[in-house]
Amino acid sequence: MDTANAPLKTHTDTPLPGTSPWEGFSPSSLRAPAQGKDIYALVGESYVPPKALAALFEAVARIDGLTVEENVQDGAGRTGVGVRWSRPGGYAGTLVFDARTHVFLGTDMSAVIQRGIVDQVGQRP
Repeated sequence: MDTANAPLKTHTDTPLPGTSPWEGFSPSSLRAPAQGKDIYALVGESYVPPKALAALFEAVARIDGLTVEENVQDGAGRTGVGVRWSRPGGYAGTLVFDARTHVFLGTDMSAVIQRGIVDQVGQRP
């Protein structure tokens, strides 16, 4: 057998009988990462008007699998309210919002420092 070109076998290639990487997780905890990323895509890449943002924040707090935590810091060290989710493997994502205005500040690893609205492509705020 030519072992030089054989694919490497990893532990995930042959799971133990009766085991699953999702064992111990509820369906809602498996959906939470996707929901958290969808919320991040909305608030991180789009302008959400203040009233809609406040309504979104209130709705997010009710989603099963997402938790709201006070006194969480964004990547720039600003303190706000965190919306956190976990996924198998222990990773937790956290979105950080201003506690009073609900403005999206960033994540626990990054920060939105400046945001602006323009009328035309190429225009600067």
